[in-house]
This record gives sequence, C-alpha cells and structure tokens, in this order.
Amino acid sequence: MNIFYNYWLANIPGIGNKKIQEILKYTKDAKTVYNLSKKQLKEFEFLTVKNIQMILEAQNDYQIKEQFENMQKKGVAFVCELEEEYPDKLRNLVDAPFGLYIKGRLPSEIKPSVAIIGARRCSPYGREVARKFGEEFAQYGIQIISGLARGIDGIGQMSAVEAGGESFGVLGCGVDICYPRENIELYMQIQKKGGLLSEYPIGTQPRANLFPYRNRLISGLADVLLIIEAKVKSGTFITVEYALEQGKDVFVVPGRINDALSQGCNELIKQGAGIVTSFQDILDVFGVKSEKKCLENIKNQLNTNLALEKKQLIVYSCLSLEPKSIETIIQEVNLSIPELTNIIVTLQMMGLIYEPARNYYVRTSIKEG
Repeated sequence: MNIFYNYWLANIPGIGNKKIQEILKYTKDAKTVYNLSKKQLKEFEFLTVKNIQMILEAQNDYQIKEQFENMQKKGVAFVCELEEEYPDKLRNLVDAPFGLYIKGRLPSEIKPSVAIIGARRCSPYGREVARKFGEEFAQYGIQIISGLARGIDGIGQMSAVEAGGESFGVLGCGVDICYPRENIELYMQIQKKGGLLSEYPIGTQPRANLFPYRNRLISGLADVLLIIEAKVKSGTFITVEYALEQGKDVFVVPGRINDALSQGCNELIKQGAGIVTSFQDILDVFGVKSEKKCLENIKNQLNTNLALEKKQLIVYSCLSLEPKSIETIIQEVNLSIPELTNIIVTLQMMGLIYEPARNYYVRTSIKEG
C-alpha cells in the first residue's frame, strides 16, 4: 500500500521534486503526508497557501487512485527515492526525480552502461558506426542507455537488442506512449530485453520542453557517454553538459572537418572529450581486455584442452559476467537439478566459471590482471 502513497505524493498538482524533498525532511514517509491536517501543513514554512490547498484537495482526489490502478493494469511499475529499487546513480543528482515509471525493468547497478547518442538525421557512416557499437556492447554485456530517438540513438539501441543485449530507453513522455511512432518495434522489444522509464506519469504526451530535461537521466544512468555524429548546435550538447556536471566520461567518434555532422564531435574533442576509434577504447574505460582476444582464448580452450560436451557448452553459454542464480539457469537451460549441478562442478574445476555468492554463478573474469 505504501506504493500508492508514494505515487500519490508524486502526483499532487503543483508540488514538484524539490518541494517533495523538503516535505520528506520533516515527515517519515508519503503516508504521513497523506494524513497531515491543514494546521500541520501550515507549519511547513516553505509551503505556499496554494501548495497546502493542492495537498488537501489531493487527499480526497479519487482520480489519483484511479490513475494508480490504471497504471498497474497497463503493467507499469512506480519506484520512488524512498525505495531500495530506485537507481543509486540518480540519487545524487541535484534535480533527481522523486519517482520513476517503469515498463520492463531498471538497468543493473553492477553492469557497465554506455549512453549512445547523436544526430537524428545521421549519415550512412553514422548509422553503420552506431549499429556496430550497439552489437559490440551487446556481445560484451554492456548496457545501452538512450532515448529511443530517431537516428543514432534508436539505431544503437535496436542493434544491441537484435544482438541479444540489454537496452534501456528514457522517455520524454509516459512509458505507455511510443515516440517517435516509427520506433514501435524497438519500443516493444526493449520492454522484453531491458526497460522503458520516465519521470512523467502514464498518458503524458511528448512535448518539446520535456525532452531536454529528460537527458539528465540518460547521462545519469550511464557510466560513459558516447557521441556518434552531432552538429555544432544540436540537442546532443545538452546531454553532454549534464554528463560533465555529473562527472561522467564523454567520448566522441571523430569525423571529417568538412562534414557538418562531425563538426559537433570535433568541437568536443577540442574541448577535451575522449576520442573513440574502436570498440577497445570504450573497453579500456572499464579496464577490460579486447572482446575479440577474449573470445579467441575461450574458443581455443573449448576446442582443444577442454573439449566441452554439448550440455556443458549450453550451460556455459547461458552465463555472463553478471551473477545468475541457479534457479534462473535451470529455467534457461532446461536441465534437471542433478544434471546441472554436475555440469557446474565440472565447469568450476575447468576454471571457466565460479560462484561469487551462494548458488549464483558467473563466467571467470576476463579483466586485465
């Protein structure tokens, strides 16, 4: 039931994130606010007469309850700062949203994440670079954060999803609305292989003023910002500014000096942004070996010294650098518990996997030693 009160607090008209933060400094939780009287609310000096009126009216507003139930029927979850599930990467933002609406799931806090952004009207070269990086990130288990926008953003995300990777879309509208409509396939796929999130309630229509502000969440959720093609005066620079304020690494793909779509990237290089000429440049940020080299090493091990049986290879293939529970593994490989247990023991003895926590398994780290 606390989820409803959190939702209620987030949806009081005229009460924004900052006012909510101030209120919660003096109250235990959202339910306490819900039960405050007019006299008690007047004790909060930072609340205006209008604020108090809106809170009191919201206490008896059955529409908020109906909206909450409608949200749940649509399969949308609500998570606020008072809950553990709220992303830690967003908690320290000066203007962190009190609540998030989610369709799918939130990005993993322990896996690396990269925001791919760039020109909406990109060149064939830009499309190819975005596609290639999206695929590479997917193959290495790096999460993609972006805004489902036309061009570079959507291409990078779709490539990651098609390659079996995880992608997360931060929207400038309600998560029940696909914008732009041309990205409907990506919108549907991301819900299965990642998640959609927004600080705006369901039903919120896309408006031009909502998108720039949403960009702080894209950079906030990412460890690294990667720009592929951008004009000098482009919305990409808004995200760059947020990333720099948040202390995030900014990297760009350089381009020709006479190409308008590369002038923004080249300008950022002059200002000190990192240069990316290969996937390895991003891997270096995370201190990880070349994926190609790692895969070659693993292939050699599997094909020569280890000669894994088919079922052993199936189990090994379902694991990654993110710990996975024994229950999840069973569901994915469709083996009996005794059979799976024997295979896990064998793979551990071979040095291919290990158990970081009880009944959780992960591939042996391939980071630089």
